[in-house]
Amino acid sequence: MNWISLFWWAWNHLGFIPMTVCSTHRFFFPDPKAAFFPLDLIARSLMYPGVIYYVLDTISIVTQYHKFGWCNFGYLGHHLITLAAFREMMSLTYYPWFLILPFNMHCILLMFPEVSFFNTIYFFLMVNCIVRLCREPWKSRENYYWVGKMMCAVMFGPCMVLYFNKCKNTMGNVD
Repeated sequence: MNWISLFWWAWNHLGFIPMTVCSTHRFFFPDPKAAFFPLDLIARSLMYPGVIYYVLDTISIVTQYHKFGWCNFGYLGHHLITLAAFREMMSLTYYPWFLILPFNMHCILLMFPEVSFFNTIYFFLMVNCIVRLCREPWKSRENYYWVGKMMCAVMFGPCMVLYFNKCKNTMGNVD
């Protein structure tokens, strides 16, 4: 695992508990009109380092073209689509529980990279999030609509490539 992946692995271990607290709090207290702003700030700050990792890992994947296979193609697509959604994701003023939970599950994917069943749970949490973003009050808010579209693109593009090629979350795809 290179230093970029080690940073991301460590960040996901560090962020797991606060992300769990954020998603749990929002599940039990889901009032978008009375947003608990510190919670939204915490959730946003826990997601923010992802852009750093995705940019650096994208550069690593592209510069190590000799290792380019289906798994790196899937990771590259995942990174690029996620980066396209980053601005909208960071501009949200309220993070509902169903939007935080896939990020929380993403931490678990990296904490336990060999447990492929977690990928299935991640997939269903993403589907749940997309379905809920297609309902009011979220569907009429442009930022949430865009985030939902990008989640669809990640799920039915790169995630399918990663799943069908049995790619692991070990981050050993680049040096």
